[in-house]
Order: sequence, then structure tokens, then C-alpha cells
Amino acid sequence: MKKYLRVVRRIYFQIINSIAFYPSLIAFGFFMLAIGIMYVEYMPVVEAFKDRIQFLLVADKDTAKAVLTTLVASLISLTVFSFSMVMVVLNTAASNLSPRVLPGLVSKKAHQIVLGFYLGSIIYCLILIINVQKNEQSYQTPTLGVLLAMVFGILCMALFVYFIDSISRTIQTDHVLNQIFKQTRKKLEESRCRFEEAGSVELPDSEGWTYIYSNQSGYFKDMARRELCKLLAENDLKMYVRVTKGFFTVKGFPLISINRDISENKELIEEILGHFTFFVEEYASDHHSYGFRQISEIAVKALSPGINDPGTAIRAVDMLSILFIEKMGLPDYGFVTDAEDEVRLYYREQTFEELLFEMLTPIREYGNSDTLLMLNLIEACKNMLYSNDLNEHHEKDIAKFLKAIMEDAKLKIENSLDQKRINEAVENLPKTAGESFRNRLTAD
Repeated sequence: MKKYLRVVRRIYFQIINSIAFYPSLIAFGFFMLAIGIMYVEYMPVVEAFKDRIQFLLVADKDTAKAVLTTLVASLISLTVFSFSMVMVVLNTAASNLSPRVLPGLVSKKAHQIVLGFYLGSIIYCLILIINVQKNEQSYQTPTLGVLLAMVFGILCMALFVYFIDSISRTIQTDHVLNQIFKQTRKKLEESRCRFEEAGSVELPDSEGWTYIYSNQSGYFKDMARRELCKLLAENDLKMYVRVTKGFFTVKGFPLISINRDISENKELIEEILGHFTFFVEEYASDHHSYGFRQISEIAVKALSPGINDPGTAIRAVDMLSILFIEKMGLPDYGFVTDAEDEVRLYYREQTFEELLFEMLTPIREYGNSDTLLMLNLIEACKNMLYSNDLNEHHEKDIAKFLKAIMEDAKLKIENSLDQKRINEAVENLPKTAGESFRNRLTAD
């Protein structure tokens, strides 16, 4: 049973992130509500309540059936149009932004709830129609149920107005960038708070630890941290995950280091690996590196000849500079404690240098002939030098990247005025940049 943990966890992630998850739950809730209404409709207490609101009730069977039929037809039209709008948004986002942002847009809870309310109202009305029998004289019209159906219809129209407004904002580049930026910054702040609360947690020397090799290929998504820590505590183990989130591993790759040799315990190894999840989708709310990557790819997409929107790229670079400043205050690893507050699980995070190179290099490569963008990249590097968490390693990484910008500018920008502006921008470094930083820029 343990070997199926990964499959179950993978299916779980796919279900909760599916566009059909919340609509299915809400539709089932409406189905149960319709059954419940049919059950309590003719109870004495409910009948007494209906006597007080007779002016709101539809007692005639033909009128009730006509109202419900009209609601079903109208709501189906709303649902079809709304789903069509979702597809248009996804197609536009993939074309103008980045395919990586699609999972986040698809799983947006507000849109799923609206679509679920549509589907649930349709199911509710259909069940009521079945219970409106025209030819049976002894059968009463479910007047309270019809009233609720009309209320749901009015709410659906209000939700449709909200949906159109929300979907029109969702398709805007600035809105998408802001959402990703906020989610990424939140993840960075959570990591910072976790380290501040834990105090001094040092990464142990895992040089002599035993490797556990991956038993499948794919993109490392996440791990069941609490369950994994519990398992490690039961076996008095400590573990270091050697790869970062989003890293592509192949079968046989050294995925984990364990402080004790458990190579003979195949069942325990299989159980440990069963707590790791691999799949492609990236959500900015899952890890900060996903947010960095999505913002970077939006900037690169904006610089493509088909989009030609350097303003969006400049805005993305400004956001990335803020996120890099936040990243400077974090170590290059994370940790998870067990129930006794003992650190059992360590995992690798991307270093500042790795993120700086991976996220800003594509922007520099695609925009190296745009003077304003190159100036913006220089300003971003200068902004990082103002960070309170700046250290010698950060200075070295920033200086290397700034030199790369200067080299590209010399090769791609020939106009003397533009070259002068770029040189002036490099020379006007902040006071926090020491002499060693300036020497790195001029060194060969």
C-alpha cells in the first residue's frame, strides 16, 4: 500500500487544482439541497412559513414549470458563454503572457465558484421540474422550491456581471503580474518568518551521508513534509533533499542524502520516496521560485517581436528587483521540524546567484538592443545594492551580472548618446557599493 502513496498524492493534487473541482462540489451541494427542499416542502412548519409569504410564491403548476424551464435555458446559455470566456482568457494568456501562468488562472477559486453556482442552479431547477406534475390534481406545486430557484437565477445574473468584470481584469498583463508578485513575496516572507521563529538553524555537513536515488523521472514538485518528518523521527533519521523545486530528475538521480545507511531497508526507502510528488504544473503560491520564473517569462514574452511591449518587461524587472532584495535575506536551504521541534528534514533552495542568472539573463539576452530596458536592468542591480542583507557574495554576483549588461550594451547598442547614458548609469553607483564592488566592474 505504501508504494501507492505517490500515485494517490499526485491524483489529489490534480483533482484540487482542476477547473472542475469546486464546480463539482458546488453542483453536488445544490443536488442535495433540491432533495432536501422536496423533503421539507410540505411539513407543517414550512407550510406555516409559506402562508406568510404567499405574495412571493408561484402556486400555478403551468407558471411554475414555465419559470423553471426558462431558468434552465437561460442558465445553460450563461454557463456556455462563461466557459467560452475562460477558454478565450487562457488562449490569450498563453499567447501574450506565458503558458506557465495557465495553471494559476485555471485554478482561480472565484471563477470556479461562479461556474459551480451556474451548474448547481441548473441541476436544482431540473430536479424541481421533475416534481411539478401537471396532470396530477392531488399533487401540490413546490412553491418554496420555485421561489428559491428564482432567487438562484437572480444571483446567477449578479455573479455573471462579477464574472465578466473579473475575467476582463484577469486578462490584463498588469493584473497578472501583480498577482504573481504578491504571491511570490508572500512565500518569501513566510520563509523569512520561519527562520526568524526557529532561531539559528545551520545546514549540517552532508558530505558523508548516504544517497537515495530517485525511482522515477519528472519535475520535482513537492513532498509531504509533516508525514515525512514523522517517518524520519520514527526511524531516528535526518534527510537532505539535494534538488530544488521544479528541478527535472531522472530515474537513478541522487535525490536525497540520509545521515545513516539504510540501503538494506528497501521498504523504508520506498516509503520515503513515496512522499515525493513529481509533475509539471507550477503555481506561484506553491514556491517563490515559480513566481520568479513566471514574471521572468512574461517579460521575455513581452520583448518578442509579436508582442513588442518593453513597458511590461520594464515593470517585470522592477518587480524582480524587489523580490531579489527579499531573497537576499534568506539562506540557500529550508528545513522542517518534527513534533518535538527537532529539525529532521533539510532541503536545498536556489541560491541568489542561480536565481539572478536564471531569471534576468533571458531578459538581458532578448532586450540587449533596447536602451531603456538595459538602463532598467542596471537600475535593478543598483537597487539590490541598497539591501540591508547585502553581503560580499551578493556584491560579487551583482557585479558579474552588471558587467554582462555592459558587455551586451557595447556589442548591441551603437548610438553614442545611448552608450553615454548607460555609462553614466553604471558610474552613478549607490554609496553602499564599496570600492571592492567598483573594482570588480573594471576587472577583466
